[in-house]
Amino acid sequence: MSQSRLFALFDRVVDLPPAERAAILAAECAGEPELRAELARLLAADGSTAAAVLGELAPTSSELLATGTCVGGNFVVEGVLGEGGMGIVYRARQQEPPRVVALKCLRPGRHGATALARLWREAELMARLQHPGIAQIHASGTLEPAAPAAAGERAAASPWLAMELVDGVPLRQALAGRPQREQLALFADVADAVQHAHQLGIVHRDLKPANVLVHGQGERLQAKVLDFGIAHLHDGDLALTRTQDVVGTLGYLAPELLHGSTAPTPRADVYALGVMLYEVLADRPPLRLAELPLPAASQRLLHDEPPPLERVARHVARDLATIVHKALAKDPARRYADAGALAGDLRRFLAHEPIAARPPTAFYRASRFVRRHRGLCAGTSLAFLALLGGLVATLLAKRDEAASRRHAEQLAAELRLLVRDLVFEVDDELAEQPAATAARRQLVAVGRRYAERLLAGSTDDPALWFEVGAVVRKLAAITGVPGQPNLGDLAGAEPLLHEALELLQRARLAGLANSSLRPILATTVRDLAFVQHGSGRTDAALRTMAQLVELVGEQRRHFGAAAGDELDEFVVAERTRLRLQAGDEDAAMQDLAVHRQRLRDRAAAGVTAAARSLVAVEQRFGEYHASRREPELARQAFEAALAHASTAGSDGLPARQRLAGALQGLGSFLVRQGELAAAEPHLQQALDLLRDVGGADATEVQAQRELARLEHALADLHLRRRQLVEAEGFARQFEGRVAALQLRAPQHLGIARDAGLADELLARIAAARGDAAGVATAMQQAIAKVEQRLAREPASVAVRSDLLRTFGLLGQLRNEVANAQTDDHERARLYDLAADALAARQRLLEQLAAEARLPQALQRDHSTGPATIEQLRQAASRLRQ
Repeated sequence: MSQSRLFALFDRVVDLPPAERAAILAAECAGEPELRAELARLLAADGSTAAAVLGELAPTSSELLATGTCVGGNFVVEGVLGEGGMGIVYRARQQEPPRVVALKCLRPGRHGATALARLWREAELMARLQHPGIAQIHASGTLEPAAPAAAGERAAASPWLAMELVDGVPLRQALAGRPQREQLALFADVADAVQHAHQLGIVHRDLKPANVLVHGQGERLQAKVLDFGIAHLHDGDLALTRTQDVVGTLGYLAPELLHGSTAPTPRADVYALGVMLYEVLADRPPLRLAELPLPAASQRLLHDEPPPLERVARHVARDLATIVHKALAKDPARRYADAGALAGDLRRFLAHEPIAARPPTAFYRASRFVRRHRGLCAGTSLAFLALLGGLVATLLAKRDEAASRRHAEQLAAELRLLVRDLVFEVDDELAEQPAATAARRQLVAVGRRYAERLLAGSTDDPALWFEVGAVVRKLAAITGVPGQPNLGDLAGAEPLLHEALELLQRARLAGLANSSLRPILATTVRDLAFVQHGSGRTDAALRTMAQLVELVGEQRRHFGAAAGDELDEFVVAERTRLRLQAGDEDAAMQDLAVHRQRLRDRAAAGVTAAARSLVAVEQRFGEYHASRREPELARQAFEAALAHASTAGSDGLPARQRLAGALQGLGSFLVRQGELAAAEPHLQQALDLLRDVGGADATEVQAQRELARLEHALADLHLRRRQLVEAEGFARQFEGRVAALQLRAPQHLGIARDAGLADELLARIAAARGDAAGVATAMQQAIAKVEQRLAREPASVAVRSDLLRTFGLLGQLRNEVANAQTDDHERARLYDLAADALAARQRLLEQLAAEARLPQALQRDHSTGPATIEQLRQAASRLRQ
């Protein structure tokens, strides 16, 4: 035996974790008992637990169980899944009941008593654990040695365990890139599984991502905790988990276990869960130990605090960071008592309830109260904003007055977090409340002021540009971006969006490595395009959206294909909306069909967000097919939209509004098809969902528009039933609601369109009463309103299509009233007026055809229009003779 080799091997293994040390020693000491004995003596003198490990090592053998070997009379080996220093895991097929299992065996050869006992003990412990989040053991037994032992050695039977085979990926890999709420929900499930063990007195002691596998697709994920091989049993045989053993993986090892002087408790598993959760949220470990030798790593584990999570991962709320850091506390007494307590706090965070990890200060209780109670009155919201704004102002003053740079930087970091919470978290809550418009208006003013102050503190920080840009974009969305709850101020939103774009582009050009930068930049570009379109500049909106193509390529290059694909789906969906409005129907629907299929695939995999997105996409297809006179395809799309809206649930205002919109879309289509009995329950359910929303806050633009559209649909339903009193009641409600909205958002073209629809609805009611003068008055107002929109947006195919519809309706209603007249001269006059309206419509059709922009659905009208006009002229002429 070479002394130099002995000491070299000692230096090589003395500081290694047990699992790595065992693998090296098993290979290096094979066939050299003297070397093994001397190493044991040196390591024992050093106080290392490697001495005990050496006593358990057996010479490794290349002998494996051959494919087709039947173990225990019921398990047929199909191949090797993995190998360790002492064990082999096979893939095997169980004959009865038929299923695939993982077959865990010790390597053939000699085994120390502790190694054998640990495997049996693992079987015994796992047999106690009956939980869907823990891999189950199916059977156990022994393999008799294939050959007699060498002289002086004891042959031993090799134990085996047949376990549930989990076909999944490690926890961290499975959760990468998923929305934070999904990450936390699954992590709470993992903690529940560990808590099951804790309740039975079992401490896992080796929790790490590799020992938690996740299988399934979409949101139907199932995590399975594996490998209780070194678990500790409170009231069991402590000889198998000696307190002097340092077992586990260093990065996930609780500090109190580092020197093996303390018996493991559930709080040790809580620490490991805290490390795993930190890694999931920050995409890095709390302490970087991998490159350090064991003594240095040990000192860091004992004494260094992890960087604050909310600063490492800016998307993490302070409550969530508090939960993680409580789990990571150096002092076990400051951690959660067990995994169940950790799971409980995670679920309280997800439910916006107070978490146990935080002292219940007055401010903290106030902030949690705002997030928990959906029925806050505007006055309470304003008072809370004043309180929060005062805290921000105080922090700003302290930062500006700070004497030391380090203190100023710390205050600046805290301030950035508070401003982000002020704008994002508080507005998310206010958007869920039906009476918070005044508070949201004040939030914009307060947030704008503090964003400016943040920038005043630093001019060369790309991360700050990104954060403030994201805040300003959110303020713009609150101010007046169509398609989401907003204050209806398009003119006020546009400069904010330009400012946000300038800050985000600066961060991008500075090379900021943040996977959220381009998606937020894309959202800002989209919002600007929507504001431009809503203000009558559709061509400018399409040019704005063209900027997004480059962003998709960058996202794919910097952050992988999946990130690029996700951003591309967003771009396609938003570009489609604008192309439809611009009249480029064919290109829009081709894009939308691809987008719909992607969303369907994700929704089929259980992704709720995809189901939510499909609601709007299917409704667009419904309107498209309806305009092309394809009722069956339209029906399928509207019904699919409702199915997806129902799947996505009805909890919270956005979900209720989404479901109400799907109900209203299908109901309105059924009304147009004449299926009034089928339509009514859909419209009534939508009204029930929206009445409280719209009625509680007359200043919330988006909710008011949705309620107005529903009133229009109900008026149409009653009109077709000839229930004119009820129809006029809903029509007047619709007219009044739209008029109020116009006062609040005079630049909003969508609301201007609704005003014209109100006139058209009243004209139809007048026609049903035979009131020719009422028809003329209402339709003149409707035409004037569309022409005003066309003056603002002269190239818009959508607006010209509205004018086509309005002239067509005028002709139809005059013809309807004429047919009810008994005076021939009056009938002739009305026939001529009907022909005049249709002639104006025909001229518009000719213009669109000359520009090659005539929608396919109108091509038949273009060809048959002259004959219809001539028939009306001839009928009028005959009546005058």
